[in-house]
Amino acid sequence: MKKISIIILLLSNLFAKSQEIINTIDVSDLNAKKIELFNVFNSNDDKKVVHLLKHKRELHASLYDKRLNPIGEKIFLEKFKNYRESISGHSNNGNRFSIYLNDDHEKWAVLSLDFDTYEVLIKDYDIKLRSQDFLNSFSVNDSHYIVTIKKHSSIVFIHKLYPDGSYTSTEYDFSSVDFSGGLRSIGNLHKLMNASSETFQTDLIRNDVPISLRSTNEKVKLYVNENSISMTIDNSRDYTYILHLDKYNSDKKSTIITKDKMKERSSFEDSNSFIYGNHIFSVKSTFEELKFSVTDLSNLKVVKTYSALKNDPINFKSTAILNQKSGNKNTKPINTTEDFLEKITNSKPAISVYEQNNKLIVTIGASKQDNSKEEALAVISTLVGGSLGAGAVYSSNANAIDNNFLDYSRTKTTRFQTVLDKNFNQIQDIAIEENVFDKIKNYDLNNDIQGMKALYKLNDTFYYSFIDENTNQIKTVAFLQ
Repeated sequence: MKKISIIILLLSNLFAKSQEIINTIDVSDLNAKKIELFNVFNSNDDKKVVHLLKHKRELHASLYDKRLNPIGEKIFLEKFKNYRESISGHSNNGNRFSIYLNDDHEKWAVLSLDFDTYEVLIKDYDIKLRSQDFLNSFSVNDSHYIVTIKKHSSIVFIHKLYPDGSYTSTEYDFSSVDFSGGLRSIGNLHKLMNASSETFQTDLIRNDVPISLRSTNEKVKLYVNENSISMTIDNSRDYTYILHLDKYNSDKKSTIITKDKMKERSSFEDSNSFIYGNHIFSVKSTFEELKFSVTDLSNLKVVKTYSALKNDPINFKSTAILNQKSGNKNTKPINTTEDFLEKITNSKPAISVYEQNNKLIVTIGASKQDNSKEEALAVISTLVGGSLGAGAVYSSNANAIDNNFLDYSRTKTTRFQTVLDKNFNQIQDIAIEENVFDKIKNYDLNNDIQGMKALYKLNDTFYYSFIDENTNQIKTVAFLQ
């Protein structure tokens, strides 16, 4: 066997009780305190899981079935180039797993781990992206997709990476769309996005997990659908631009949503939006006023609008306004609308939506990274089989699920929530249940878990794995959604 040591872990849909450790794996041969990277990848059919660990320059991997029985032997790669540490996604075909790597989103490679033959290959993609700015990337089924925009243009590309090291590129030209919003300085989509900014980021949204505000506060968002990608751009004061790109051909469509106007114009006016189902939820704020609206994307009609002035109560909120720092601790209420508006207008207003018990839970507020939690949660990573992985937001190994959990654990948030029925009417006097990320966050805080962590989902169960440096073990806890 080649010099490759891999641990393969297949997690099952065990009906384990929440917050109960369902499995431990001994890693004393590696010295847990010196493990530099910990990733977990599950197969497309949610029946197998690969644990990937980096110890010094060595890469270790392993495979288990859903009954937690090891499959085959471990694989060990003795020398692993540093730039390939940045993991963006994965796919698999049977027991052959392909892990997509990048260096600053310009150089891309695929690491192939074959657990039948124990063959390990690394192939670089001959893809040139220097004339383009990276927007995001994600894995679906057997491939990885990179979304970019050509600099100083309105041309978007989707580059599809295949496991064999080949790729295809599809161009979507939106040059005919007026992105100016009435401003001469905005001559194209790239300028509207401000994509060359050093602080430019996008959010990759998935709707099958709770969404935190930190994962929705960027002005450019990507939503991956079965056959297409939707992209929203909220950098304009008066318009939200929605772009639709077919993943399999060059078909495209653009939609422009006119935002609500405030009672008085302000240079501090800011807004954001979130797509859920066939509706777009929008929030707009100044120091004087808050507006929240819902628009039907099939006919572009506004179906519901709520608003509050700074001296009025926010009558459409279902919870108190909370100012929260780093998880559950240091939470205190905000008593006035004026204080709330000051906090979110000085930050990035954000909105998120998820469904609970056939009701819509809308969160409105703002958040920012809390660097005091950075060290403890610096490397938390996972990828969900057959669905989405995201570009790095907190670390080079982050993805959509991990980003959201990190947001619950490592962001300062000012927010309130409102509960809506299917007609977008507010439901009064209703309690919002604790969601699965709250449960995981509470477990993490209550047990003061330090070191490397990974969060992943198999069917309707979330698995939270962490390296216990005191016992040199990987421990896994199951949480039902």
